[in-house]
Amino acid sequence: MTYNIRFDFKSDAGNRWRQRADIVAQQIQESGAQVVCLQEDKIDQIQDLQKRLPRFTFVGRGRNATGFGERTSILFRSDYLQLKEQGDFWLSDSPDTPGSNTWGDRYPRKVTWVVLQGRKGGPSIIVLNVHLPSGKKNAMLRERGVQLIHSWLLEKLKRNQGASRVQAAVLAGDFNAAPESNPHKLLTDNRTLPLLDVWEVIAPKDPFPGTYGGWEGLQTKKRIDWLLVAGKIRVRGCDKLETPIEGRFPSDHYPVVADLQIRF
Repeated sequence: MTYNIRFDFKSDAGNRWRQRADIVAQQIQESGAQVVCLQEDKIDQIQDLQKRLPRFTFVGRGRNATGFGERTSILFRSDYLQLKEQGDFWLSDSPDTPGSNTWGDRYPRKVTWVVLQGRKGGPSIIVLNVHLPSGKKNAMLRERGVQLIHSWLLEKLKRNQGASRVQAAVLAGDFNAAPESNPHKLLTDNRTLPLLDVWEVIAPKDPFPGTYGGWEGLQTKKRIDWLLVAGKIRVRGCDKLETPIEGRFPSDHYPVVADLQIRF
């Protein structure tokens, strides 16, 4: 699952986090997802979800140098999966420097990543999670961001060694761009390591695949939240969750879920 859970903004009035925490956790739990990539999550939101989702392990840190600020946390079911590696890198000229921001973005941007393996061993999967900036003026930042992510992933897979050798990759996030955009093409049209968009693989019969609901159940066509895959992985299904819970939308985004199978 990829899921922008929305900051706790005072201006959201009736949609403040304290009114949504229970149903966000409920939505994650009922989805059956074993791996969940969050965006716009902050430490208090993570602490609330940890209490409500005890079967999940939470990985990630804030985007600022101090470790505070927005995260791109990755959650995984620790009764099914084990953590082999983890880390973060920043979308800048110095990606290994926490909080680095050299491209003129308003905020630092980062990627959280994990390598996961089944509790009983077998193939491993690398999962990356990102939140790119919105707005037309930030189009170049989104392009540079996905180029760095792709280069990082390619280098990581080239160094792939050991018993937990990675067989598949998933890139999740709120990309703030449509599938017709350059960032999407840069990832899916790359000849060295093309990524597949799970939505395009399954092609659900949904005339309104847009993932921004704006608290109102909006039906739009701009799908800005993606799950992309590469490697020995089979896409068996995907959907977006747009049904209110207890009469309320858990977030202003619809989470996207996919049924994925790593092939031996």
